Formats: sequence, C-alpha cells, structure tokens
Amino acid sequence: MLCYIMACDVSAYTDYEITKTGNRVTSITEPTLSYRQLFHLRPASEMADKLKNLGDNEYLEEYQYIAPAGKQILLSTEFRHSKVRSHESELCYFYWNGGDQPARVNGNVTWQRDGATHTPRYIAELDYLIVRSEVPDTVTYTLTVNGTGERIARFVVAFVDVEKYGPTNKTIITQQRINAQYKKLTEINFDDLNTHL
Repeated sequence: MLCYIMACDVSAYTDYEITKTGNRVTSITEPTLSYRQLFHLRPASEMADKLKNLGDNEYLEEYQYIAPAGKQILLSTEFRHSKVRSHESELCYFYWNGGDQPARVNGNVTWQRDGATHTPRYIAELDYLIVRSEVPDTVTYTLTVNGTGERIARFVVAFVDVEKYGPTNKTIITQQRINAQYKKLTEINFDDLNTHL
C-alpha cells in the first residue's frame, strides 16, 4: 500500500543566524537541531480495509492491563477517534460507510463494558477513556464504529486488590545503574551522532 514519509526537523535552540543587507536576507544559518519527527502518511482506505477485513471476534487493537481496583484509569487507542486538540486530521480511523470514499470515525463510536453499552467518558479534550471498578474483577471494554460495528479496540482490564498486588518496597533500579546506563541530556553533543548511542 502507498505510504509517504515526511520528516520535520525540530529545534529548541535559538542559535540561528540571519544575515541581512538592507531589507534583503542574504543568508540563514539554521539552529542546532534537537530531533527529527517522522510522519507516515497513508491512504484512509488502508485503515478502512483493515477494519472491514477483521476475522470473527478479532479487533484492530487488543490491549490487556492490570490495574488497582477502586482507582480511575485511562485507556487509549493507538490513534485518536473522538477528541481532537486542533484539527480533525488528528482522527486517523476510517471505515467504509456504503460509499466509494472511506468515512472518518469522528466520535461515532459505541463503548461497551462486558457487552453493555455505555456513554464513553473522556478526560478533558484528550482521547483517553475513563474506566474504574470498585471491586477486583476482570472487565472487557470494546470500542466499535456506530452502525457498521467495525471493531476498533478491545481492552481487557484485570482490576486487582491493591493490598495483594500493590506497591513494593523493593528497589526496581539503583542510582548506580541509572548513572551507568543513561546520559544526562546536557551531556549529549547532538553534533556528534555517536555520543548518545
């Protein structure tokens, strides 16, 4: 399938130089670059075909989590399906809706908890679904497209008793290991590609 990759070099530095002669810019020296952001551009029909061609009881995305009972947790799909920050182009799920052009999933979803339909609850403008169980239990949440039933995501969440599985006093990683394995951002020379590998 057709895919374009677009790169955008990003900088948090201000060490650029603009040279002018009168009102005319004669040269520009770019700032030191921080990182490169890659965007993978694919046709909407690719996503619509994936959703359409799923097998029985198969979802495009499958997630399994263990979470503490009595606590609110946030679930999210790989891409946005309902809430956008600035533009609808952030919504990256498409489905076939009877026409020859794929339709964008724009909040037209069904959210179910163990087969019972519920109104999805989101956190602010973010596309995170809020879930909670007061008692230890394994709950299955599903997200499908209204009308067509295209299966976007299934989340199986095992809510556990925090007293039995809760936080530990055991040291997970030592400061010595952190110092040996990681470099401080201020110690990295971004001009030399080998210094941060």
